[in-house]
Amino acid sequence: STDLVNDSSPQLGGDLDVNGKKIKFPDLTGSVNNILYFGTGDDLLIYHLNDINYIQCENARTLRFQYWTGSGNETLANFIPNGAVQLYHNDTKTFETTNEGATFDTGSSSCVVRLTSNTDAVTVLQGFNSDFYLKGPSGGNLILYANGNEDAIKCIPNGAVELYHNGNRQVFTIDGGMNWQDSKKAEFGNSGDLKIYHESNVNYIYGATNTPIAFMVNA
Repeated sequence: STDLVNDSSPQLGGDLDVNGKKIKFPDLTGSVNNILYFGTGDDLLIYHLNDINYIQCENARTLRFQYWTGSGNETLANFIPNGAVQLYHNDTKTFETTNEGATFDTGSSSCVVRLTSNTDAVTVLQGFNSDFYLKGPSGGNLILYANGNEDAIKCIPNGAVELYHNGNRQVFTIDGGMNWQDSKKAEFGNSGDLKIYHESNVNYIYGATNTPIAFMVNA
């Protein structure tokens, strides 16, 4: 029998069997009490304080979560001091924070980020080889906003692609080409010197002042 309370340097002679009991640590008191320490330099600390559970690394050590596969260790996540948070899939790093935001990298020809709403609608951002894809959910529009909530481009499934200016639709695709509604102009030239448009049952080909309009054939 050992008096652990009064022994200033107790040591185990073998594995500790808790015999169906608990090892309990109260809330942190002071700066060093009621903490579980690991490492020769007290590099890893586990403790509880003010309703928060802490896993704390000291001495600029990386915090790593691993899984034992039965034949080796598989990394799940790294938390690097003054650096990145890295997340892994099947022991391959696929996500890493940077000083600009975050990087997704699968190490293969395709990298996919899926955004899922509570209606099971999925929007996909995909980098594939040298191409980039932005895919809207099945049956849903793909809309690009400017100025907060101002329509800029709208892609309608099985339908038109619409282009907007200052939130107002200007032109849209149709089966076979493009459509400009009444008074919507197709302009050509650095200063819009040539305009083609339709208005009030009249078709206009309009040239700027002192700008000739020439009709040519390939001679």
